[in-house]
Amino acid sequence: MSNLEEKIIILVSPTGKQMPREGGPNVPISPQEIAEDVYRCYNAGASMLHIHARDVETKLHTTDMSVYSDIFKRIRAKCNILIQTTNIMGVTYDATGTKADVPSDDERLALLNIEPRQDCLSIAMGTWDFFHPVGGYPNWFTFINGHDSVKKTIAAAVEKKFIFEMELVNMAGLFNAYGLAEEGVFDKNARYFWIDYCLGFGAMPAKASVLQFMLGEGKQLFPQAKWEINATGIDQLRMGALAASLGCNIWRTGFEDNIYLPNGEVAQYNAQIVESAVKIAKDLGREIATVDEAKQIMGFPR
Repeated sequence: MSNLEEKIIILVSPTGKQMPREGGPNVPISPQEIAEDVYRCYNAGASMLHIHARDVETKLHTTDMSVYSDIFKRIRAKCNILIQTTNIMGVTYDATGTKADVPSDDERLALLNIEPRQDCLSIAMGTWDFFHPVGGYPNWFTFINGHDSVKKTIAAAVEKKFIFEMELVNMAGLFNAYGLAEEGVFDKNARYFWIDYCLGFGAMPAKASVLQFMLGEGKQLFPQAKWEINATGIDQLRMGALAASLGCNIWRTGFEDNIYLPNGEVAQYNAQIVESAVKIAKDLGREIATVDEAKQIMGFPR
């Protein structure tokens, strides 16, 4: 590998469903808060952002595209961090705030038409049962992400020339992705996608043996693909350290998945977790990629 390809990209996911807690974490809610928080993370070493929008009044997820647009504009006025949205968008609620649901395909695909345009997408590769107390999901919840929906989203991403991440929480998602490539929905040897191994979400444990098994299968099916590590809770930094030593290209951090620092204390700001990941990566001999370097590593723009 070249020196550039040996660098690691720090991705921060600052919001998700996580709610602010007394004494920390200070989870950003409004577009202004999110932009300010992201800028701190950018200065700490993050070059990529995974974002969810919140309703300022309810503090819950929103599918309002104007809120996303406002967030993007505020962030881009401060820095050039790469912005990523997800096809799941996050759980939404009815007017009572009690009945949870998953956005429709039309709401999800609307994300591909935001102005200003985001830089990349995250596409979950199938339906999955989700249990993640640290991230704000204390009870099991099923994210409906059917085969046809995934196929439609990837086809739209390819058509609109987006770089995208294939989000895998189990082995079924990996082989679902391979099947879609065999159908011709996307080119399995292209540079316009990467694989995200998500551990600790629901039934998939954050274990070294699990990562190594999934990574091995992924390299056989998609030998050219770059890859990302994403783990929950305190395992976010532990698994990130393992993945960094194994050569991962992207390390996801932030309050959506984890609120803990390496010593077990609760972080007050996302930037503290970013700083921890940066230090660990550097201690392992991995230099941190700037935004311009991240673009070169991952094949931006397309």
